[in-house]
Amino acid sequence: MRATTLFAVPIILLLSGSTTAPSRAAEPASDDAGLSVELRRLDATLGRLVQLLERRLESGNAAVLMQRVQLMTSRMAPLEQELREARDEHAGQERELDDLEIAALSFETQVERDVEEGQIEEEQARTLLEQQQQVLDQRKKQIEDRLWAARQRVIVLEQKLEARRTEIETWEGEIDRALGLR
Repeated sequence: MRATTLFAVPIILLLSGSTTAPSRAAEPASDDAGLSVELRRLDATLGRLVQLLERRLESGNAAVLMQRVQLMTSRMAPLEQELREARDEHAGQERELDDLEIAALSFETQVERDVEEGQIEEEQARTLLEQQQQVLDQRKKQIEDRLWAARQRVIVLEQKLEARRTEIETWEGEIDRALGLR
């Protein structure tokens, strides 16, 4: 009996070890499954955090772009004022040129009348008209030079304003995309 007991104990131990071994093996499998589920949850949470951070960054970028648009818009006001002044100056130069031509015609008409009325002789009238023509030509050249400079200034200012408007439209598009409006 003692021999049977000695023989039976190892068998029982073997059997009990084999029965407990599968349960221990089952535990790591369930731990692996739990760990896998936890990793998936963690991955999903991290994914949501990344999305939130990206949205936050985009909205931060949109805020910066909006401030940039406001700044550029406020910088446009002085340019627009300068453009109005340049256009006014250009129009003033054109009026001055027109007035000069009217004055020249008026002077010629007056000299012709004075010749017809016998107040001055034709030779004297020719001399007066030649002298007047030289003065008029010089004055006309000065006005035309200022008129050309005013035109150039208007063109440059219009180009600057158009470039700023285009830039603002680009930024507005970026803001709309960042906010999901486009």
